[in-house]
Amino acid sequence: VDFPLFASYAYALGNMRSNLYSSKNGEKYLPVTSFTVNKVRNSSYWYEKQWADCDDESVWHIRDDSHTAEYATWEGKNAEILFESDSAFSGDNGLHVTAAAESFSISPVLTARKGLKTVKFYDEGYDYSNYGVITFNVRNNGIRDVNFDFARVYADTVGWYSTVGSDVVIPADGEWHEVEVNLNKLYIYNVDIGAASSNNMLDNIADIEFVFSGEDADISFDNVRFVSENAGSYNPGVNILNFANSFKLILLFVRSILEYLF
Repeated sequence: VDFPLFASYAYALGNMRSNLYSSKNGEKYLPVTSFTVNKVRNSSYWYEKQWADCDDESVWHIRDDSHTAEYATWEGKNAEILFESDSAFSGDNGLHVTAAAESFSISPVLTARKGLKTVKFYDEGYDYSNYGVITFNVRNNGIRDVNFDFARVYADTVGWYSTVGSDVVIPADGEWHEVEVNLNKLYIYNVDIGAASSNNMLDNIADIEFVFSGEDADISFDNVRFVSENAGSYNPGVNILNFANSFKLILLFVRSILEYLF
C-alpha cells in the first residue's frame, strides 16, 4: 500500500502475534512484527514464538527449502508431555509433564531434520541477543518438591550455555509460580569459572532446553515469555522464583588457560 490512510494491526503482550503481513509476488509472505515511521539502522525484529503459549501440540513451519509442513511444538527428554487444559496458566492448554527419571527436560522444537542435516525454520526467530529475561509459569502437581536446575541454550548443535549455581525449588503446594531466568550472564558447558558475558552471545541460537530434576515429578508448565530487561512479573500476585547466580559465560580458550595454569 503506497499511501495508506490508516492501518490496524494487533500484537500480544509478549511473543507478538501480528495480523499484518508483507507480500511477495502478490501472495501473503511473512507477518510484520514491528512498525516504524522512519528507517533505523541495525534494527532487530522479534519474531513470534508459537510454541511459547503451550497451546498447540503442532504448528506449521516453513523449512529452509521452502517446504511447509506441520511440526510438533515441544518435545521431552526422559519425560512425557501432554497438552491439557488443566495444565494451562493462561490460554487453552499447558504442558502436563511427568517423569520417572531423576533428571528430565523439555524443549521447544526449533529445528527439523533434512536428511542428515539439521535445518532451521524460516518463520522462527533465532536471535535472542535482545532478550534479558525469560520467564515461565510452573505448578508442581506432585507430593515432592521439583528443582528447575537450569535452562540450556545451544549456540549450535554442540556448544551451549547454561545456568549454574543455586537451583530453583518448585514446592509441592499445587500453586502456580513464575520463574525468572536472567540471560545477561552466561556460563559455557555448565562451568562455574571465568569471566561473564551478556546475552549478545545468543544472536543465532540452535535450541533451548529447560532442565528439571525430581523424584516421580508431575508438573504443569506454561506461558513462556521474553523481555528485554527484568520488567517485573506479567502476572501480579504469582510467586516469583529467581536464580541466585543466573547465567554466566566462560570462553573455551580462557578455560584452557586456567586449567593449564592451575
